[in-house]
Amino acid sequence: MTDKEKAVVMAYTGICMLKGDKFQIFLKYVADIMNEPIETYELGSLADEIKKRAKADFIELCANESSSENPTGSTTKNDLANDCISRKSIKLKLQELYNVFIDAYGCFSKLPMLYKAKVDGITDCIAAVENEPSISPQPKIGYWIRADKGKLKCSECDIVHFIEQYPMGKIDWCPNCGTKMQKRIEEGEEMI
Repeated sequence: MTDKEKAVVMAYTGICMLKGDKFQIFLKYVADIMNEPIETYELGSLADEIKKRAKADFIELCANESSSENPTGSTTKNDLANDCISRKSIKLKLQELYNVFIDAYGCFSKLPMLYKAKVDGITDCIAAVENEPSISPQPKIGYWIRADKGKLKCSECDIVHFIEQYPMGKIDWCPNCGTKMQKRIEEGEEMI
C-alpha cells in the first residue's frame, strides 16, 4: 500500500496509518479533498466531512485492490495461502490501539464522544477477528517451466534457477517463493 493509499484509508476510517514526517502526506490529501489547508487541531471537528469526501477514493481503492489481486473474482487455493494472517497478531495490534485511547484518558467514560466511537469500532474489530473461522493454509502450487538448458523458471515468481544447484530430482519447492511444484523433474526428463 502506498503512502497516498494509506492517507485515503486514514481519512475514511480515522485510523492513523501515517506518522512522523509522513503525516504531512495525510494533511496534503485532506487539504486536497477539502479544497483548503486544514490544521491538525481541526481534524477532530471535521472528521465526518473528511470521511464523506474521502469515501469515493476509499471505495475506488478497495475495488482496485480486490480486482488487481484476482481479476476473475474467484477464490483460489493460492489466494487462501497468501491471505493467511495471525489472529493473535491482529488482536494485539488492535488492543495496542485501544490502549492508546484508554491510557490517554484513564478510562472509557472519560473519552470525548468522537474517541468513544473509535474505541467502540476497535472493540467491534477485535470481536470480529475473534469470531472469524480458522482456515488451514494451503501451500502455493506451481510448476516448473523449462527456461533454457539446465535452467527452470518458477510459474509463480518467474525466477530462473539452475538445476545443477540442487541434488537431482530434489526440486519440489521453489527456493525463492516457496511454491510447491506439481511435478518433480527427473534425470533426463524434459519439461515444457
